Parts: sequence; C-alpha cells; structure tokens
Amino acid sequence: MKNDSEKYVYFSGDELIILLPDVVDKSLAGDLYRKFQFQTASKTPSRIVINSSDGFHCHSAGKAFVSLIKKYCCRNDLELNDQNLACRVDDLIKDCPSEEVHEQPSRVFREFIEGFGKGFCSYLSSITSKIEYYGRVFASLAGLLKNPKIFRWSDFFRIVESAAVNSFGICMLIGFLFGLILSFQSATSMKQFGAEIYVASLVSLTLFRVMGPFIAAILFSARSGTAFAAELGTMKINEEIDALKTFGLGPVPFLVLPRVLTGTLFVPLLTLYTSLFGLVGMSLVMRSMGYPFEVIFDQVTMLTGLSDFAQGMFKALVYGFETAAIGCLSGLNTQTGSKAVGDAATRAVVSGVVAIVLTEGVFSVIFYLLEI
Repeated sequence: MKNDSEKYVYFSGDELIILLPDVVDKSLAGDLYRKFQFQTASKTPSRIVINSSDGFHCHSAGKAFVSLIKKYCCRNDLELNDQNLACRVDDLIKDCPSEEVHEQPSRVFREFIEGFGKGFCSYLSSITSKIEYYGRVFASLAGLLKNPKIFRWSDFFRIVESAAVNSFGICMLIGFLFGLILSFQSATSMKQFGAEIYVASLVSLTLFRVMGPFIAAILFSARSGTAFAAELGTMKINEEIDALKTFGLGPVPFLVLPRVLTGTLFVPLLTLYTSLFGLVGMSLVMRSMGYPFEVIFDQVTMLTGLSDFAQGMFKALVYGFETAAIGCLSGLNTQTGSKAVGDAATRAVVSGVVAIVLTEGVFSVIFYLLEI
C-alpha cells in the first residue's frame, strides 16, 4: 500500500499532484496523508492539484483527507486545483466537521485560565485563614476579659516597653516636625487672604482628627509591626511555635494577644503625644509671626472640640489593633529560607500601611455621612 501511495502523491515541477483512486478507504487515506506530509516537508509546492477518475468513490476517511489538504492550502496561501476531480472539494467535504470544532485552546489561554484559577483559589484560602486568625484573636480577647489571671502580664509589659515606650521619641519628633511644616505651608496660602491667624485652628483640627492617629499608626507599623513579624517569624523558623503547640499552648493567646493588646492600648497614647508635639511646632511658627500664645490657644480651642479628640482616639484604637494583628499574622505565616524573615517584615509594614489608608478612607466616608 505504501508503494501505491507513492504513485498517488508526487511532485511535477513545483506542483504537488494528488491522484485519488476510485475507492479511498480508511487505510489508503492514512497512507496518502503520510505521503503528503513527507512530500511537503521536503519541498513547499507552488500549488496543489487533485485529480480523480469518473468512478471516484470516497468514504468518510477520504473526505477527511481531502479536508486536511484544503486546510493546508488555506494556511499556506496555496492554490488548490480540483478541476479534474469528479466532484468539487467544497461539495466533497461539506459534511466534514469544521476546524473550529476540534481546535484546542491556545497555550497562552490555557495558562491564563490555569493561573487565574490557582490565584483565585489561593485568594479564597488566604481569606479563610485570615478570618480564622481574627476569630481566634477576638476569642482570646474575650477569654482575657473573662479570666485576666491567665494572661502573661510579664510578657505584656516587656512588649510595651520595647514596642510602645521606646516609640515615644520618634513620634514626638515626627509630630513636632509635621506641625512645623504644616504651619509654614498653610501660612503661605493663608497669607494671600490675610488669614494667617486661622493656621492654628487648621493645624490643630488636622492633627487631632486625621494626621495625629495616621502618623502614630504608620510609625508603629513601621517600627513595631515589623518587629512583631520578625520575632514571630524567627520563632517559627526555629520551630519554637511548633514546640508551644506540642505543649498545648496556642500561638494566638500566648504570643499574639500581648502584642495586639499593646498596639490597641498604646497607639492612642502615641497619637496624643504626636498631636501635642505637633501643636508645639505650630505654636512656634505662629509665635514667630508675632501672635501671642493666648491668641493661639483661643484659636485652637475655638474649632477643636472634644468630639474631634474622641474621633482621633477611636481611629488610633482601630489602627493600633489592625497594625499589631497584621504584623503578628505576617510572622506566623513566615516560610522557610534565608529571606523568609525579611519578607515577613516587608509584608507586615506594607500590609499595615495599606490597611491604615483603607481604614482612614472608610472612616472619612462614615464620619462625613454622619456629619461628625
């Protein structure tokens, strides 16, 4: 049969001649197509000519062979001459399935769908684990309120000293500089309208409502949130957390709760110091413009009320909780490897800052709608 196929598919100059016998069954169609592939692999024809006798009869396999020839011509922009064929190629293959039916998705599309599915499943898994984590944190807080004796107060005060008390200096400095800078920038604009006196009210309102808790929370996240992530990450790599689980001590009540409580209670205190030293910087600028401290004090108390102070403290409470919780979560999710602790610390500070900004946006909308 192979010898027969050689006389049915051959080159005549640059033309590829395909001579179809009277009967083209499954076996012959396969041999013809293999010979066709061999011929076209060695030489590209200028056109393809299909001939047959008047008694030509084609089974489904033969129709499939002719269909493949036509597709080859379409792909390579070749002429298909079927003048000497007993019936036209289009009439012969009209019952054959179209190419689109059997066309497989491209590799890029498959990889995109596969990557999207894996990413979506990973995202759902991370959301589930975070919900479980925060549920354990709130359950531990409830257990602390129910039975304070089980809490490790010695660890709590040690963490307070390292994460909160040692942060007062940087918060005071940044608050003072921010108040100084904001006052100078505001005075430049207010001077055009002769309203420099209102700089004191503007800066105090900004510090107590927004920037005080915002600055304190970002500093706490950058300084202490990363420290929490690095400390817990190192403990996980050294298998100390696994040892705690072996002794029946959960990492959330034993390690996470003291740090979360530190952030929740002391970020508001850091906010207060940041805002007060911001007012000190503002007062120095206003005093340099010739305004007495009595006038500055009156301007501050005229527009800044107890509700503004309470609003800032509430924001600081939420920011402190979420930055400490995010830092601890990054530490508990630390992977193995030399870069694992550094990646956990980076993830903690980036996630913490993003969470603070998003929460501030939510608070801004809520307080605006409530007209607070």
